[in-house]
Amino acid sequence: MSLDLTKLEKKAVAKVLLDIVNADGRVTVGESSYFQQLQNVLGISDSEIEEAKYMSVTGSLSIIKDLLPHEKAALAIMMYEMIHADGEAHKEELKVFAVVCIATDIPLPK
Repeated sequence: MSLDLTKLEKKAVAKVLLDIVNADGRVTVGESSYFQQLQNVLGISDSEIEEAKYMSVTGSLSIIKDLLPHEKAALAIMMYEMIHADGEAHKEELKVFAVVCIATDIPLPK
């Protein structure tokens, strides 16, 4: 199953990933590299990334809540991998992950 996201969905996904990247106050090479990989795989343009930065958190969560189950599962993996892209999971990144999962009905990993 592939991810066939709309432009708005892509921006919402980018928004939460950017929030995770920035949660600990520093952006590492690993995080930047993984984000670029996801940007390429998902077909998110640089202009969509810029627009995503200005999306509201509640707006992006509302959009993600309406994703299909397999899209939510894919996003959960992307968020998890982003958290670990720098080799360590920071508390603030994990908080963003938990809030996104709870607010959008994505099952938290056990």
